[in-house]
Amino acid sequence: MEKAYTDFSAYTQDTLSAFVKASAAMTKGVELLSKNFFSLASHALEEATEAGKRITAVKSVSEAFELQSRYAQESIETMITEARKVQDLSATLAKDVSAPFADRIKATITTFAAAASAPTTPSSKKAA
Repeated sequence: MEKAYTDFSAYTQDTLSAFVKASAAMTKGVELLSKNFFSLASHALEEATEAGKRITAVKSVSEAFELQSRYAQESIETMITEARKVQDLSATLAKDVSAPFADRIKATITTFAAAASAPTTPSSKKAA
């Protein structure tokens, strides 16, 4: 009985450790995503300000239209590039957060498989 308690205690401790590792990975990943979004917002604000300054200095409507079209195209290209970065960061985050739990699932399967293949004792046959 003492061995079962020791094994259960170790298993619980390892599971708690997995939660701590997953939490640390989540915190790091969310921090990276936040930095990425803040950087994108700062860049977009700078670009919009510059575009606004250039548009106010134009001498014709066609020049303003051309500047606005170029700004819109650059904004879309930036959005696509940043969306790919966010996608990559999110995939990495999901992988890093789930890794500790995958290890625990493997340990659980191994434990149950070992218990299932263990020979039964005469006292366990009586209880059945």
